[in-house]
Amino acid sequence: GAKLRLAAQVRGMGPLFRIRLSLHNTGEEPVADVVVAFSLNPAVYRVRQPLLKLPALVPGVPVQLDGDVDCLQPAAGPGSVRVFVSSARSTLPLLSALVKLPAAQGGLLEG
Repeated sequence: GAKLRLAAQVRGMGPLFRIRLSLHNTGEEPVADVVVAFSLNPAVYRVRQPLLKLPALVPGVPVQLDGDVDCLQPAAGPGSVRVFVSSARSTLPLLSALVKLPAAQGGLLEG
């Protein structure tokens, strides 16, 4: 199977968060038709682009992607977003991660 590494960093204090993903193919073969999907509680969060598509992940070349998430219910407190990395060539996700979001503070997005 594919050997991938995912790092996630949350930017902003809410109600808009930016999740910066760094996706790295640590294997020896390219991975084609990659899809990054966000899964979250739709009553609390809305992701502006729920699917991010990449034609390929080349070994040794990290790719950065941003997912913008709006907190619709700042009073809900901290939450989380599940990130799935899939390929059109597999029925199972290649990788998944749980990204924790802080409670929304109502500030402006930074960075």
